[in-house]
Amino acid sequence: TTFTGASLAGTAAITNLGGQFGSSGQTIFRDSSNAQGATFMNLAGVTAAQTGAGGINFFDTAGAGAAQFDNEGAKVANGSGGNVNFFDSSSAEAAIILNRGKTEETASGGGRAVFSADAKAGTAMITNEGSAFANGFNPSGGATFFSSTASADHATIVNEGGLFDGGAGGSTNFSIFGLVGNTSTAGSATITNAAGTVAGASGGVTTFGAGATAGGAMMVNQGSSVLTALGGVTEFKGLSKAGTATITNLGGDVLFTGQFAGGNTRFTEGAGADHITIINHGSISSGFALGTTIFDGDTVGMTVSAESATITNLGGLSGQLGGRTGFLGTATAGSATIINAASDFPGGGFGHAGGFTRFSGDSTAGNSVIRIESGPVGGSGGEVTFSETSEGGTARVIFEGSDPVRGLLDISGLTDAGMSVGSIEGGGIVALGSKRLTAGGNDLSTEFSGILRDGPLPADIGGSLSVVGAGALTLTGANTYTGGTAIGDGVTADSGKLIAGNLSGSATGSGPVTVRNGGTLSGSGFIAGPVTLQAGGIIAPGDPVTLTLGDDLFWDGDSIIRLALGPDQAGSDLLQIGGTLAKGAAGAFTFDLVDFGAVVGQSYELIHFSSQQGFTASDFTFTGVQGDFSANADSIAFQVTSVPEPGVIGLLAPALLVFFGVRRRTEFHAKPLS
Repeated sequence: TTFTGASLAGTAAITNLGGQFGSSGQTIFRDSSNAQGATFMNLAGVTAAQTGAGGINFFDTAGAGAAQFDNEGAKVANGSGGNVNFFDSSSAEAAIILNRGKTEETASGGGRAVFSADAKAGTAMITNEGSAFANGFNPSGGATFFSSTASADHATIVNEGGLFDGGAGGSTNFSIFGLVGNTSTAGSATITNAAGTVAGASGGVTTFGAGATAGGAMMVNQGSSVLTALGGVTEFKGLSKAGTATITNLGGDVLFTGQFAGGNTRFTEGAGADHITIINHGSISSGFALGTTIFDGDTVGMTVSAESATITNLGGLSGQLGGRTGFLGTATAGSATIINAASDFPGGGFGHAGGFTRFSGDSTAGNSVIRIESGPVGGSGGEVTFSETSEGGTARVIFEGSDPVRGLLDISGLTDAGMSVGSIEGGGIVALGSKRLTAGGNDLSTEFSGILRDGPLPADIGGSLSVVGAGALTLTGANTYTGGTAIGDGVTADSGKLIAGNLSGSATGSGPVTVRNGGTLSGSGFIAGPVTLQAGGIIAPGDPVTLTLGDDLFWDGDSIIRLALGPDQAGSDLLQIGGTLAKGAAGAFTFDLVDFGAVVGQSYELIHFSSQQGFTASDFTFTGVQGDFSANADSIAFQVTSVPEPGVIGLLAPALLVFFGVRRRTEFHAKPLS
């Protein structure tokens, strides 16, 4: 039956019977004809010779109106299901389309709807049923396909779960068989991928491939409530893009099951997340039925990227696992924002209840922003881990919230010696294990008030910190890592600055501290381990403050100790050394003395120590404020004879205030000079 011109189907009831391929019942709409309010049954063949199925084809600008289409699943071996096809610029308009699953295990598939060329799904309601057969030959449920420049427009699409152990769910596919030149899109559609309905069944699936995009669609992947059944899935592969879509991966309500029982989203084969928003919910009941997003970069030569996505991993309910995001292989977080939320409940038997992100393989955090929330008393914080040979890139790691259960960054599982991040800030816990964390690659100045430590296992000891970049890292917590601290890259000027701003404990743990070429150590805090000031390095306490070193200071030549001198000792910098001031490699031992109101004739204690080794007053040179040195049994002193001209100070003051932008602290006072 063919409708042409502007003809209408009215409220007709039309059945297209199955038969041999090429001789099945067909209804055709051409030109601007419309199916209006008709009801269509597209049936499959019922004998071995009838492998074809009834179908409907829309061409030109024809529309489906508010018609109803029931596409039956295949009934015979190698048989096809009923179908409705939209070509050219035709539209499904406000139609209701049901694509049923096949009813014969060896049949080719269920009922289907196909949109190609510039066709649109309009505001249609499309349901794709799940398969009633186990995985085997073509385990297909009902399916909807979009290819070329077709769009799901504003349609509502439901992909139901499988109906049998091993059965596949209904599916929606953007790009049929990976056609070249495909730019199909989900438009502004609403798509739901339901979970499997019986044990062992798969959930509904939406797949984007070969250049397709999710557009601005709203998508939900449901979690399972049936033991061993899988949740709904959205897949991006074949260089597809997620556009500005929003995807919600729900957790499941099942007592115990395997991974992917919750709703999940997967990026593979070079796919990109574009500007998508993804929300991963936690598990509702115990087990692994949590919302998950996976960036799988294991395909050789095809990097998967989160690009500019916003991904939120929510905490689990009642102590269950939180939502998770994983980066595998060569995947990268790109410039994404990843939020790992806290939970009001403590972690259950399988891990933490907070939102969780894991980097493994050769993946990298790229230039992303990673937020890790703290939890309340009795709750769990968010968590981020790096394992194997993964890297932090230039990511900005931000610990958020002041709740007592801190968020966690754990790099102890690396197989490499360590990794880099752009910066760390806020209050949280960084578990180093025996690895080295290098921070500062994004050149931001940040303050970290949390705890840098070894662990999390007792055997994980020797963690270390390197500070690089044009910014400054201020440490205000009592850190406990044991492997030491390096400041500066050892090559470049102004290549790393650490400010010790702690009021208790040691800013740099118990290990040694090395100020390398280009590095600067500042602050008013306390450093427990021995400090080595290498050539090209700088120690500059601040605005005037006392920097306290609990152990020895090894001072190599051709480095600088920069101190601000005020009107009296209390208003001046002091370097307090609990151990020995030891002379290191030969070179110039220079004090850069900055005028902060220095008084001519006033004597200042520059360094106070328990003992000194190898220095005499003649070893020291100075810049800035001028005067005379004296080397005493427990101090290096300096008497001012002249200060720079006021005009020079006026020009230098703004820069000096920036450099010495450290909190004032006067807990330690120098004793009067004799």
